[in-house]
Amino acid sequence: METSAIYGLGKLLGHHCLAINAIVANRVKKEFSKDGQAAVENLIRKFVTIFADSI
Repeated sequence: METSAIYGLGKLLGHHCLAINAIVANRVKKEFSKDGQAAVENLIRKFVTIFADSI
């Protein structure tokens, strides 16, 4: 829901928007990440590296 608001506002204002997500739980299988914070931090590091290399 939050992502749709970001995309909607971005379009209205003429911006390009991006959302990235770290999967920390599989509720169907009842499997959860042992360290959700590490998963989020790893995702951020990977994104920043990829983004910086594309500039």
